Amino acid sequence: MEAARCSRGHLRRHGHRHRAGLCLRAQHPQGRPVVKPSLRSLTAHGVIGLALVVFLFPFYWLVITAFKNEGENFRKPPTFWPSEVTLDNFRAAITGSGSYQGVSIESTSVLYGIRDSIIVAGCNTLLSVVLGLFAAYAISRFRTGGQHLSFFILSNRFLPPIVFVVPMFIILRTVGMLDTYIGLILVYLTFNLPFATWYLLAYMKDLPVEVEEAAMMDGCTRLGVVFRIIMPLAAPGMAVTGLFCFVFAWNEYTLAFLLAGNDVTTLTVMLPQFAGSVEVLKGVVSAAAILACIPAVFLAMAMQKFMAASVTQGAYR
Repeated sequence: MEAARCSRGHLRRHGHRHRAGLCLRAQHPQGRPVVKPSLRSLTAHGVIGLALVVFLFPFYWLVITAFKNEGENFRKPPTFWPSEVTLDNFRAAITGSGSYQGVSIESTSVLYGIRDSIIVAGCNTLLSVVLGLFAAYAISRFRTGGQHLSFFILSNRFLPPIVFVVPMFIILRTVGMLDTYIGLILVYLTFNLPFATWYLLAYMKDLPVEVEEAAMMDGCTRLGVVFRIIMPLAAPGMAVTGLFCFVFAWNEYTLAFLLAGNDVTTLTVMLPQFAGSVEVLKGVVSAAAILACIPAVFLAMAMQKFMAASVTQGAYR
């Protein structure tokens, strides 16, 4: 007993070291354990830090370019921090006017592009999620279309959008929807609806059928089951699906450029207009790009709790 007490006292005074895996644990003088990082841990953190630098540097460069004046943006070698912070680029992007070396460049305000993009992307996202929910519910509950219908629906996304441009152009011109909000929303629907249906189908399969049967025994109709039970339970999946659909419609360029561009000018089509005949206004384009990121970033932040809930999509009681 006395030897054990002496051994414990010796350890308290001098600490101890032992190798556990790849980490070394030593006793802090105040009694708290100190874990020394191993070579593998340092290497992993170094690789992660390098990857963060590589992925975040373009965004950093976009931000500092927006706050530089045009003269500093064309300086060689480039500066990694603005010598004088200016808001002229944001003012030019909002008002639609800029200048380089005394030559003025007039364009449309970026706010009109943000307005058109919000209308097209928002309406398309709403239609895609609602219609995709009903389609996924029908496939999962009634086996509509057989076993391979869901894969056939998703296969629509295998083809590049440029394949559909010519037939869509002819159809929209025939029905008088070329260069309109409704026409562009319906065009985007042909790509977002299959994705929304396929993505929500996984949530429909995980929802308990017993809850629906109990509700219908209490007098609830099939449509009431969808609105009162299915939608609340599938809310995380609907939110994540809507976020992906919105980002696709927000970033799409080819279809918006070829099927619209005059009466309806989305943000992706408007940004190249800031390139003048003299030089590209790097600061104005960067400021407009930052303004273009704000709606999507705020939407992603608002959907964070739903994205976290989608990880546990199978945990229902």
